[in-house]
Amino acid sequence: MSAVKFHLDENVNPAVAEGLRLRGFDATTTVGQRLLRASDDKQLRVATAGRRALVSHDVTTLPSLHADWLAAGREHAGIILAPARPVGALVRHREKGGHDHEVTIPKNGGTKYRFA
Repeated sequence: MSAVKFHLDENVNPAVAEGLRLRGFDATTTVGQRLLRASDDKQLRVATAGRRALVSHDVTTLPSLHADWLAAGREHAGIILAPARPVGALVRHREKGGHDHEVTIPKNGGTKYRFA
């Protein structure tokens, strides 16, 4: 089983991706992929093409986009909705496999909400 790869949308500080990379994770950013101001759908399509989970703070529109994709029979590699936090805290949290205050939408449709 391969490690999860990440694509961080423009709501997530690019320094989070750098911190993840320093710890051995594969992470891309909206800035690095030249996707500034791209739609959420475009972000998810790019993440999916790279077999990456989309990471965002956008709890308003991404759950409905996920539902739209499921209704259309489309799959993705996952959506991780994380609260805005200091960069170091987010990276350390992900490195430890943490899930508190995180909403994960797996590719198969079930939504997992974890609040600790």
